[in-house]
Formats: sequence, C-alpha cells, structure tokens
Amino acid sequence: MSNTGKPYDKSPNNKKLRRLAHTCEMTSNRYLEILGKTCEKMTKFDLVPVSLDERLQLVLWRQKEELAHRAYVDARSQLMDYLTGVSVV
Repeated sequence: MSNTGKPYDKSPNNKKLRRLAHTCEMTSNRYLEILGKTCEKMTKFDLVPVSLDERLQLVLWRQKEELAHRAYVDARSQLMDYLTGVSVV
C-alpha cells in the first residue's frame, strides 16, 4: 500500500515506464563507453611513473567515469523503484 492508504496502482504509466527504461539504457551505454575508454587510456602507458600531465588527464577521466556510473545507478534505481514500488535508500 502507498502512504495514502490506497493500494498501489498495478497498471504502470507506460509513458513514464518507457522514459525511465530509456534513461536507464542510455546511461548504461554511456557508462560502458566511458569505462572502455578508461581502460584503453590506461593500457597505453609503457613506463611508470606516468608524467604529471598524463596523471592529471587520468584523474579527470576517472571523475568523468564516476559521474557516468552515478548517473547509471540513479537511473537504474528510479526504474527499479517504479517497477517494484519499493524504494531502497
């Protein structure tokens, strides 16, 4: 039951469901794309230690990857919450 005392509506709003599913798929694809590029960048190095400029670029790329991951997790959570009616905090 919802917090209004009424049972959950078992028929999902198809427009909202499609939007949430699309967002989840797009953020997943974006995250995987960035993840692949991160691995590609890291495998280019032959020498350690890596130069200061290269380290800076890797740190910035890592931040970009983490933002993409958070966006995907948020989109997945919204879709899962909508489908199950259960919010996991």
